[in-house]
Amino acid sequence: MAQKITEEELLTRIKGEITDALGYSDTLSVQREKAMEYYYALPFGNEVEGRSQFVDSTVQDTIEWIKPSLMRIFAAGDEMV
Repeated sequence: MAQKITEEELLTRIKGEITDALGYSDTLSVQREKAMEYYYALPFGNEVEGRSQFVDSTVQDTIEWIKPSLMRIFAAGDEMV
């Protein structure tokens, strides 16, 4: 039989989960932002005048290349979820 918890205990647990989740958001936000910079082949910001400004787009090329295969895998079934 399931143990009943009070509304106060439930709110405390929810606040704890939110706090835990927010602890990771800063790290993930930085990682996501960096990944998007790589994906869009944006300049790194440390370019030296008179030297090459080339930024490799291998990350974006690879993702775009594999995306159709992944879509077939994940969207092939009758049930999406």
